[in-house]
Amino acid sequence: MNTESIGLYNTGLPVLIVAVAAVLLPSLLWPRETRSHYVVFVGVLASTAFLLCISATVLFFFDHRDVGAWADLVGYWPPLRYYFRNGLMLGLVWIPLLAIIWLSKAQKIERLKGLDLVRGIEK
Repeated sequence: MNTESIGLYNTGLPVLIVAVAAVLLPSLLWPRETRSHYVVFVGVLASTAFLLCISATVLFFFDHRDVGAWADLVGYWPPLRYYFRNGLMLGLVWIPLLAIIWLSKAQKIERLKGLDLVRGIEK
């Protein structure tokens, strides 16, 4: 069992890394001037998958347990399941951030569609 108290290194830094990834990753995965909600939805799904993997990886690197000995005893699936489950718990940080980014992108799409109607551009 990891008996360290909550501190900046073992709690604050992993949360900060995942939060920064949650803010930056969506802008890398979908086109900047898209006018399609489908493209944004696919980008959100891809961001969710990547953020789950990033969360599990960050938790793995900041955990001080001997995972090799654990894997030798029980196989590789229980440790993977453990880190991905805890990565979902870290989703308490990145899911709201991703939702805010998704909603702001949807508003931007509607604004761009409105500007296209005013300019007379049909797509």
